[in-house]
Amino acid sequence: MPPILQRLQQATKMMSRRKILLLVLGCSTVSLLIHQGAQLSWYPKLFPLSCPPLRNSPPRPKHMTVAFLKTHKTAGTTVQNILFRFAERHNLTVALPHPSCEHQFCYPRNFSAHFVHPATRPPHVLASHLRFDRAELERLMPPGTVYVTILREPAAMFESLFSYYNLPGGGAGPATEACLKLAMPEVQYSNYLLRKQKRRGGARARPEPVLDNPPPRPIRVLPRGPQGP
Repeated sequence: MPPILQRLQQATKMMSRRKILLLVLGCSTVSLLIHQGAQLSWYPKLFPLSCPPLRNSPPRPKHMTVAFLKTHKTAGTTVQNILFRFAERHNLTVALPHPSCEHQFCYPRNFSAHFVHPATRPPHVLASHLRFDRAELERLMPPGTVYVTILREPAAMFESLFSYYNLPGGGAGPATEACLKLAMPEVQYSNYLLRKQKRRGGARARPEPVLDNPPPRPIRVLPRGPQGP
């Protein structure tokens, strides 16, 4: 056999082997895809991706009457905006201050139902600054009203309050030092607070957040120190 024909015969055999190899690989790939597809079709049934609805827990009714005791430097404005939007969405009445009280309920006087604008009585939602008076609030708000407020770590709140109103000014030192002086006998700090009251109209020169939501017993403030073992 001529050499050329031998080479052609060898090349034909090599091509046949490659075709067979490619055919086997193709069949294996198709078989694998079919097998994996069958497994994937069962996977959502065995492991659902979404949580099933709770059939035994019916939705709870919404509280449509809320009284929010808004205090200073506790992110109360954010909660107030949420309550205002909730009231608007559900067509609820929001208690607004009387014009003589400006934008607060005659703060820092003790709250009275007379501080509420007559056009917003009886209200469903109350969320402006006020000095807490339980009897007056219960007289104003409907039965079943939910009363909520925000409590913040006292030292951080007072430091924020002093910095916001620039109370440490006038040589009193940084906010932390001013807060510690406030915890000392009031004789040592009364003159400074009185001066600040006159400059700022007397609205918040004293520790008003403590008076807004008075504790059941006196609080003793201790200076921060190194932590023990």
